[in-house]
Amino acid sequence: MLLYSRTFSDIKKSQPFCFVYISTVRKDITPWLGIPQLKLFDTFCKRIQSECLHSDVDSGNGNIKYVLSGEGAGTIFVIDDKTGNIHATKTLDREEQAQYTLIAQAVARDTNKPLEPPSQFVVKVQDINDNPPEFLNGPYYASVPEMAGVGTSVIQVTATDADDPTYGNSAMLVYSILQGQPYFSVEPQTGIIRTALPNMDREARQEYDVVIQAKDMGGHMGGLSGTTEVKIVLTDVNDNPPKFPQSEYGLYRIGESQLIKIVN
Repeated sequence: MLLYSRTFSDIKKSQPFCFVYISTVRKDITPWLGIPQLKLFDTFCKRIQSECLHSDVDSGNGNIKYVLSGEGAGTIFVIDDKTGNIHATKTLDREEQAQYTLIAQAVARDTNKPLEPPSQFVVKVQDINDNPPEFLNGPYYASVPEMAGVGTSVIQVTATDADDPTYGNSAMLVYSILQGQPYFSVEPQTGIIRTALPNMDREARQEYDVVIQAKDMGGHMGGLSGTTEVKIVLTDVNDNPPKFPQSEYGLYRIGESQLIKIVN
């Protein structure tokens, strides 16, 4: 058996019948619509007309029956035994299963005797952007010293996206800050939060509530988004010298034998 990895649109009449077909179907395909490029009837006809079966086997009188087996056969995928067209009976979800391996075969309708070796093909579910980014570790808590310089790293937040990172921009995330400016900023590609103002004084304000957004599709319009909260606390540094409550004190004379009463 010769094995090839091709889509159905690439099949040439001169190629052998037994292929490993690799076809792609969108995960949001409407049930009972034919899978793109998955018309086995066309494939079998090419083989029958150009190779050894010819029309004496498939004369168009319904003597050939097409059968399907493998992952999801009969439940997710059904085949028209007269035409060889394959249909999806329900919406496919790549996050549940990314691909299906199926086997198709032409048999004699009256005897079920195989007329050709079985042909294996793979249906790959093409991803669509249907999963928003999620911050699995949020909400976050962080601290940074007061008076820290601009650009000081505070914390890194990370979002995940269940969509396929190898296909399109569905899982390409960009971070932005929705709340917490102008005190803090976030790096769009890494999610690292940094200080954005100098001289932030803990004695003036101690806590900041920051909201970070992660958006897929590279941050472009139409992308899905998720948010997380980050509570940032300024920690104290030694920036306040001791102070006397009075700037001047009066002079008191005490005799050398005078008792001094100490008040706690």
